[in-house]
Amino acid sequence: MILVPPPKSPHDTITLVRRYVGQAVVGVGITQYPAGVGITDPAQFSVGLVDVCQNIRMGTALFGKVYRIVTKWYGTANEEAFNDAIIAWKAGTFEGQSVFSAEEPGPTKVVSRPDLQAVRARSRTI
Repeated sequence: MILVPPPKSPHDTITLVRRYVGQAVVGVGITQYPAGVGITDPAQFSVGLVDVCQNIRMGTALFGKVYRIVTKWYGTANEEAFNDAIIAWKAGTFEGQSVFSAEEPGPTKVVSRPDLQAVRARSRTI
């Protein structure tokens, strides 16, 4: 882990990201978005990466992709898949696959919980 002094401006942040991307895992902003995902040239980084709103949008979209990769492996959305998706987000891999550069797996199969009121009503009649 490389600790650097906090940058004083968005421009300083991007300069710092450009310096270390490719040499270290660089997490940027509130979502710790992995800088370099989909970037082939460090000059492509923009200050949008450190804009709070844009960083949240980008980070949420990328986490959604990671979650879909993990739930596809599990076959359905469940708590264990969510926990593993968080681990995969932090590690950048799941089951030996780079989750950030992996192909989009498509929609997640969601299995809904039984209606709680219906379950309670049945248990009262038993």
